[in-house]
Amino acid sequence: MQIHQHAKRFNIALIILFLVALIGGIFMMNAGAATKHICVTPDGSGTGDSWSSPASLSTALAAALSEDNTDGIDIWLASGDYNLSEGLVFNTPYTEESGKVLKIAIIGGYNGTPADPEGRSANATSALIGNGNGRIITVKEISSSYACELSLQNLIVKGGETSSEDTDNGKGGGLYIGGDNTVTIKNCSFINNTASKDSKGNGGCGGAIYCSSSNLTVTNSTFGKNRAIAASEDVNLGPAAGGALYNHGGVITLTNCTFSENSAEGSSSVGGAVYSNFSAGDTLKNCIMWGNTAANNSEIFEDENSTRSVSFCVISGDFADIQSYTTIISS
Repeated sequence: MQIHQHAKRFNIALIILFLVALIGGIFMMNAGAATKHICVTPDGSGTGDSWSSPASLSTALAAALSEDNTDGIDIWLASGDYNLSEGLVFNTPYTEESGKVLKIAIIGGYNGTPADPEGRSANATSALIGNGNGRIITVKEISSSYACELSLQNLIVKGGETSSEDTDNGKGGGLYIGGDNTVTIKNCSFINNTASKDSKGNGGCGGAIYCSSSNLTVTNSTFGKNRAIAASEDVNLGPAAGGALYNHGGVITLTNCTFSENSAEGSSSVGGAVYSNFSAGDTLKNCIMWGNTAANNSEIFEDENSTRSVSFCVISGDFADIQSYTTIISS
């Protein structure tokens, strides 16, 4: 009996040692994979290693797009206004290995003080302001071999402007997402961004955001006074569409979002808040769409090639104005 009890105790001890080693190994792996961060202020000129030597936004972007970014980089923005002379363009720096993923997070609202390096006040944000100098953020379509995972948190994206007369193609005044990329947006506001269509019918899609064949998740965010504009009333040139958001072939998930006073403009415009076509699956939950305008479908338009799940949402206007194959409010 004693031998049996000793053997049992020995087995229990081995199990405990195994669990301790396993937990320790997991802890070490997590510790080793800590994400690097770069501290940024509107007038920064340092290295970004700390709030004592904050970097500029352009310096932080260059570091994030370096091949040295193998485990991801967080760009910490101190509260304040970041007036951009040109947009932020995210493309992969990897040239040899396929299948690599570039991971970047831009997080606003930090206090920016050395004494409290991770301090942030409640509801604090940082503003990326375009001042009409082109689109604010571009996540480029590179190839199927590379991908970008971009996270935007606690930001105001304001005053971006794009037209098809320039290289931005008139799509997504605040943010353009192309290719097989993933963008996650949390606690952000998109305000007064514009996408304009030219006289040949190009552009004019997604005043705030244009998403093409990508994955977009937006949570606890607002969209206001964004515009998709048609330069011509010629209906043969196609309408301006998606005053706030235009989705073409992507997958979008919107949760706890508010769309108000966005507009798609022109006699044949469509989708004052959201326009979606060829979507692989859109999900809207706990969203409000109120006071958006377009000649057709003032709040949402989705073509017959798309699928959507909408629940616990408040959408203004005549529900007959929404496509009959869409469930607008469910409980």
